[in-house]
Amino acid sequence: MNYPKPFAPLLSPVDSNTIPQHFIREMRALKETIDGLLNMLPQPATEVPARPKDGMCRLAQGAWATALGVAAGKLVIYENGAWNTAP
Repeated sequence: MNYPKPFAPLLSPVDSNTIPQHFIREMRALKETIDGLLNMLPQPATEVPARPKDGMCRLAQGAWATALGVAAGKLVIYENGAWNTAP
């Protein structure tokens, strides 16, 4: 399973003129980490997510659960290009 890249703060800028760019870079890196963690949370889903990533977890619901051949509410994990039931 691929885990999100941990957030590692950059060194603070020496030149105060570069603070805005530094802040933007830090916020983008933080957003990337948070998005990765959110993808790993088991969220209910009634259809296949648009852009699944390895490690993404969902609770299959409705027609999607039926199509996967699992009971509604079953935890499924996306790995190696396929949705599989959790062990």
